[in-house]
Amino acid sequence: MSSRKRYGGYYSSYPSYPKTSRIKTKGGMQVKSRSGEIAQKWWSKRVISILDNYGWSNRLQRGRSYARSGQVLSISVKSGLIESMVQGSRATPYKITIKIPIIPDEAWSSIITSLRSNAEMVSQLLSGEVPPELESVFTKQKYTLFPENSREIAMNCSCPDYATPCKHISATFYVFAYNLDTDPMMILQLRGKSREEIVKALYGSETQALAEKNDSPPDSRMSDESIYKFWHTDPIPINISKYQNNVPVSPLKKYPPTDEMSDPLVASILEGYYTKIQDSLKKIIQT
Repeated sequence: MSSRKRYGGYYSSYPSYPKTSRIKTKGGMQVKSRSGEIAQKWWSKRVISILDNYGWSNRLQRGRSYARSGQVLSISVKSGLIESMVQGSRATPYKITIKIPIIPDEAWSSIITSLRSNAEMVSQLLSGEVPPELESVFTKQKYTLFPENSREIAMNCSCPDYATPCKHISATFYVFAYNLDTDPMMILQLRGKSREEIVKALYGSETQALAEKNDSPPDSRMSDESIYKFWHTDPIPINISKYQNNVPVSPLKKYPPTDEMSDPLVASILEGYYTKIQDSLKKIIQT
């Protein structure tokens, strides 16, 4: 069965599929947002804006619903590639691939050089923030931090839906953007450099040497001499006699309580406690 739909003055035929319900999942990558925008940070919203360029509002809405209900079972981010598995209406989850062009190493070298000269920008990036100035670092090399439009991205889903993006691809975008909120280094991973590669390029061999040093277990062995001294240390001499004539005086007598604490019952109780403490100290000194 097929239908005909008009696109900009011409008609196009595409297969028509019966409406089906998605299979409920457990343990999927469910986003916390139940309403409103899924992406909160400006850099994550830039990723979502790529979807908006397609204009498929109905499919984007269903994609958000998939993301919120945990239909995205897994997602991985590699250099120039996002892969995910999304549970739809069929028993076998659909496989999604989203390919984004990577930035050549020559341009990355210049980008890293620019980052080295701006410690504050690097600090923000490594702490989970994307300073807006980072975009200009890329544009100076005639590249962009984010894909500018959908034509730069190749999307594919194993589902039979004719549209791109389908709801499964949309759900993948939303889950990716949701996680990008707290881990913006993933956008750099997509553009060709992982966090580890960037840190190594910024700090060089010093960071590697420090990491190797920190990974080395400390030498916890004790020498025979140290062990002997531990068990055969001479006792510390204590001169008890100098304390015998210095038995503490009751604080209530030495420091009378304020008017607010002058209640006879309170004073009697405190005096009893301090008397017991004083008697105990005398016994300790005499033994």
